[in-house]
Amino acid sequence: MITGYQETEISARLVKFQMHMQQTDVAVLCAETAKTKLDSVYDTYQFTAEKELMIKMQERMADKLIDIFADQLLALVQEFYAAQARNYKDALVEQLKRKA
Repeated sequence: MITGYQETEISARLVKFQMHMQQTDVAVLCAETAKTKLDSVYDTYQFTAEKELMIKMQERMADKLIDIFADQLLALVQEFYAAQARNYKDALVEQLKRKA
C-alpha cells in the first residue's frame, strides 16, 4: 500500500503475511478430542523511491508487469494446491492406518 506521495518521492509499505494451522487429534479409551493451534507471522517492508524514477520504471515495465504478476500468482497457486494435495493424502493414509 502507498503510505506517502510527495512532490518528489513515493513511500510504500509491503506486508508479507503467513498463517499456519495445526490440528491435533487425541484419542483415549472412551473419548476423542481435537485441538487446533493457529499461528500468524508477518513481515513489513518500507520502501521510499524517487517519483520520477518510479514513473520511468512503471512505463518500462507496464507491458511486462501483468505477465510477471500472473506467472507468480500461478506458481503460488500451484504450490499451494500441491501442498494441500500432499496434506490430504498424508491425512488419508493416517486415517486408514488407524482404522486397520
